[in-house]
Amino acid sequence: MYQWSLGILILCLMLISMVLKANIYQARILFFILSVLTILLAFSFWFNIKNLMLTYLCFVILSCLLFAFELPQLLDPRHNKRLIHWGDREIFQFVFERKPPFIGLGGRLRPLVRCRIFSPAAEAFGVRFATNVWGFRNEKDFGESPEKNETRILSMGDSYSTGYGNEQDRFLGPFLERGLQKTFPNQKILVMNAEVSDPSYGLYYFQNYSNRFAPKIVVYGLCNNDVLQSYWFISYFKIFSFARDKLVPGPGSGTDISVFHQTDFWDKVKDITYPVPGTYFHDQNIGKRQSFIENLSEFRALIYLKQLFFSKEKEDSIFDKRVPEVIRMELDDRKKRLIDGYMNLGFLYKKRIPFVDRMHRVYFKSLRIMASRAKRNGQLFVLIYFPQRIQVQEREWEEYRNRWSLNAKDFDLNLPNKRIAQYCRIHGINFLDLTGPFRDAAREKNLYLPNDGHPNRLGHELAAQVLKEFLSQKIKSF
Repeated sequence: MYQWSLGILILCLMLISMVLKANIYQARILFFILSVLTILLAFSFWFNIKNLMLTYLCFVILSCLLFAFELPQLLDPRHNKRLIHWGDREIFQFVFERKPPFIGLGGRLRPLVRCRIFSPAAEAFGVRFATNVWGFRNEKDFGESPEKNETRILSMGDSYSTGYGNEQDRFLGPFLERGLQKTFPNQKILVMNAEVSDPSYGLYYFQNYSNRFAPKIVVYGLCNNDVLQSYWFISYFKIFSFARDKLVPGPGSGTDISVFHQTDFWDKVKDITYPVPGTYFHDQNIGKRQSFIENLSEFRALIYLKQLFFSKEKEDSIFDKRVPEVIRMELDDRKKRLIDGYMNLGFLYKKRIPFVDRMHRVYFKSLRIMASRAKRNGQLFVLIYFPQRIQVQEREWEEYRNRWSLNAKDFDLNLPNKRIAQYCRIHGINFLDLTGPFRDAAREKNLYLPNDGHPNRLGHELAAQVLKEFLSQKIKSF
C-alpha cells in the first residue's frame, strides 16, 4: 500500500510542477484527476477495499496516457504559461493611444519581441511572432537607408495585413517579399510590415514616417472595420482632426476612451437595424466558462483519436462576432444591428443609410490624403481590400441570412469594394480588390482562420500572389 502511495505521490508532484506552465484546460483536468485519485486512495485505505486498487491503477494509466501527449508542449522551452493575444501590451506598445506620439517608428508593435501568440488555427502552441529593432513585424533588422540595388515596400494595415493568427513567415509581407525576390533575383526586395490599426492612425503614421525608411512602394491593406474605426477616432472620439490635408491631434486627444465598449456610441446606432427579427439565436452561452467535456476535448490524445475515427476536416461555425453592447440589444429584440463593430452589414445594405455615408466621407478623406502624400514623395501607392468571409463563402452567407431572417435582395455583397473602387477611379488611386480571387479560390479551399474573419495562410498567400503580379509590372519601370 505504501509503495502505491509513494508512486502516486511522485506522479502528483511531477504533474503539479508541470501545471505551473499548463494552459487552463490542462489545469482543470489535472485537478479533476488528482481529486479522483485522492478519493480512490482514501476509500481503499480507510475501508480496506483491495479491489479498488485495480480501478486505481487503470485510472492512473489512462491519466498518464492523456498527459503523455501534452508533454512535448509542456516541456518545450518556447511554451509560456499562457499564449499572448493580439493586442496585449506584451507585443503592442501602442493600443489606440490618445495622445502623441500615438504610434511608433514601426507602427503599434513593440520592438524586439520574440514570443508565441494565440491563433485560432493552432491548438496549443500558438504561432511564432517577432518584431525587429524598429517595431515592424519583421524578424531581421535593417537600416534606415536602403542598401545598393534594394527596393523597399512599406506594407501598412491592421491585423489583416500583418498576419493575425499566422506564423511569422506566412502572411502577406513575407509571401510578397519571397515572391518578388524570385521574380527579381538581381535586386534585393524588402517588405516592411507596419501594424497601424486603421486609416486614421495609419495616416498619422504615414505623414510622420513615410520617408523614414525610404520605401518606393506603399501598400495599405483595407478591411471591413476600417470605415467604422476611422470615423470613431476622427469624428466621434476626436482623437484626431483634419487640418487641411493633414491629420493633427484633435480636441479629444488625451481623454479616456474604451474603444469597443462605448455605450454612448452604440446607443446612437442602436436603431440602425434590419427590420425583421432573426429566427435563430445562439448567444446565450457567450461568456460562460468552458464545460468539463470542452476542457477534455482540447487534449491532444483525444484530438488524435477523433481524427483517426472521424473526418479530419473541421467545419467552421458561422462567424458572427459583435461587441457586448450590441449582443445585449439583439438579445432584447432579436433584430440584427447593421453597425455592430465587426460584421457591419450596413456597408452591404442596399438601402441608403446616412450615418454610413458620413463614416465613408471620413474614411475616404483619410485615404485620399495618404495617397496624395505618397505621390508627393514619389512613391507608388496601392490599396488592397481583404473581403469578409460572407462576401466570399456562399454557404456561410446563406446560413447567416437564415439566422437573421435577411432577404438576399436587400444586400449587395460587392457594395463595400465597389464603393472603394469608384472612389479610387475618381481620384486616381491604385486599388486591388481581392473579393473575386478569394471567391474563385474558396470553391476549393478555405481561406480564413477557423471561426474567425481573418485570412489564414492560404488567404495571405493568395493576396500576396495578386499583389505580386500587379507590383512586378511597376517595379520593372523603376
